[in-house]
Amino acid sequence: MTDPSRWVLSRGPLALTCGLFLLWGFCRTSYEITGLELIVRVGLLRQRIDLDRIVEVFPVRRFFGGFAVWSSDRLQVNFRKESGKIGFRWISPRDKAGFCRERVRAVPAMRVVGNRVVRLPKDELMS
Repeated sequence: MTDPSRWVLSRGPLALTCGLFLLWGFCRTSYEITGLELIVRVGLLRQRIDLDRIVEVFPVRRFFGGFAVWSSDRLQVNFRKESGKIGFRWISPRDKAGFCRERVRAVPAMRVVGNRVVRLPKDELMS
């Protein structure tokens, strides 16, 4: 027979972590486009992504991962990190089409191509 206190000590932290993660998913999630950046807020976390660094926005269907914990209908925002590498953030705004329109309005170098919002190459901006 196993000692219950041993079980609590060995598996309790994992159970607590999972419970907190699930509770966190119920916290307020919001996305905002300001004049200079996309702000993603989930609970106590906040990430700011400069609009000039966003390369592409497109729909994805994945259930797990990212800030949009409870949604399988998301947008993936690809952006260039300061290191030059491409990073991404999954978000799930209620009005995805409106979010994309706002993104294009906020940055003239972005265009809607099919179901994606993409940054135009610099040579196309000159013409």
